[in-house]
Amino acid sequence: MYKRILYHFFALIIISLHGFTGFSQNEISSPYSSFGVGILNHRTNAIMSSMGGTGYASRNPYQINFKNPASFSEYDSLSFIADASLGLYKYTQQTTDIIQKNSRARFDYLAIAIPVTKYWGTSLGIIPFSDLGYNIADSAYVPNVGTAQYRYAGEGGLMQVYWGNGFKIMKNLSLGLNLSYLWGNFNTLRFMEFDNTTIHNSKIAEIKNIDGLRYSLGLQYTLNFKNDNKLTLGLVYENSAYIGTRDQILITNYSGAFENTTAFDTVLIKTGDDAVKGTLKIPQFVGAGLTFNQKDKYVISTDFTWQNWSKFSGTGIEDSLKDNFISSFGFQYTPDSKSSRFLQKVSYRAGVRYSTGYMLVKGSPISDFVFSIGAGFPLKTFNTKSSLNILLEYGNMGTISNGLINENFIRLSLNFILQEKWYQRVKLD
Repeated sequence: MYKRILYHFFALIIISLHGFTGFSQNEISSPYSSFGVGILNHRTNAIMSSMGGTGYASRNPYQINFKNPASFSEYDSLSFIADASLGLYKYTQQTTDIIQKNSRARFDYLAIAIPVTKYWGTSLGIIPFSDLGYNIADSAYVPNVGTAQYRYAGEGGLMQVYWGNGFKIMKNLSLGLNLSYLWGNFNTLRFMEFDNTTIHNSKIAEIKNIDGLRYSLGLQYTLNFKNDNKLTLGLVYENSAYIGTRDQILITNYSGAFENTTAFDTVLIKTGDDAVKGTLKIPQFVGAGLTFNQKDKYVISTDFTWQNWSKFSGTGIEDSLKDNFISSFGFQYTPDSKSSRFLQKVSYRAGVRYSTGYMLVKGSPISDFVFSIGAGFPLKTFNTKSSLNILLEYGNMGTISNGLINENFIRLSLNFILQEKWYQRVKLD
């Protein structure tokens, strides 16, 4: 029966992913995504996202916390967990003169976890790492030539598949390792056109294919107090990864305007075996967090993250990047997890997250702020530890000062956690 339930569960997720992709093309539209590797995904599960994106010190035997692999050692030795989340996003971009809106749907992540032994748990999942999508127009006067029209467009991003293992070293101490494979591509176009028809227009089309490995190390230490109260410290380190790239480049001169062009001269072509090989350096991340659990009623978490983006390299463009500091805080309240009344077993969550930003545009840091709320509803259809979770986020990034762009988004996510008892023999009377 369990295999049949899981089969239908994953079939539903796969069908949903295809449906959402066809509906929205799964693209973003943000000029800020042209920096670095795009807009970063914070890579927390739906429950942790509704608590401000905290998670370094979270330990729960019925959740997949891929933010810290040390948490995998907490799984019930007889359980199997599947976790999937789908999201709807609405974006608003604003300058001093223009307001633009767009929306999309996408899958947030898909993960499974199982215990291997009493002291060892493992997890496998797929998570978006970053998103790239922009379309920027600009113009400038060139002496002795005239006005030049510029356009920059891009799409793509990075995905991450991880395999994580957590080990309980001592009663209160756990260590973990995530091994991740990153892959994706950045498709970019650059146009330069002149009012003077005697001067050639130019187009540069580039496809940067990216793939490589990265790892992260995690630690969690728990202090136990009276009345089942606990305080957990979590630490995570993600290494500086040097990831291989292959650039396919086509430079042409043309007549016409932007996409409606007629190429009349190929200046440079690098495709196939002639693609330019390079290296993308994704810098190290360091994070620390604290989580306090008061029985099964209250959970309070806080996280701090440092990302060394000033050491980023590999796009071929001199990006203005700086080190990023992220702080987050969240809490969860469950009135009575053992009550016979449904609403008493619902978990209510809220959180905030602030990031100093890793981009510098016109000398201004592009910081962002996110506020989130959510709720978790137990699903008796499968198991008392299975749940349906709803997340609502509001975020704001950038500013309209200094000729920049202010962006805000609303995210509504639906998350399913399926927890089933495995490895149990049925006893017959």
